[in-house]
Amino acid sequence: MAEIVLRCLATGDSATVFVDIYSGSTATGDPITSYTATRNGTSGAYTVDAGPALAEGTYTARARQADSLRS
Repeated sequence: MAEIVLRCLATGDSATVFVDIYSGSTATGDPITSYTATRNGTSGAYTVDAGPALAEGTYTARARQADSLRS
């Protein structure tokens, strides 16, 4: 199982982060799977346990979250 650790910290950001996984080198079409994580309010870090394992290949991860500006 792979672990993805990312950081994002800005005033007004939601504590919930969604990570969508796409097959291939771009984030187009429908994601093949999605994960939800809770962002650490101090460090901005969030961790996604990427399991079950994906087949050998190229994948693109795109993180998204809401903020107080609704952007």
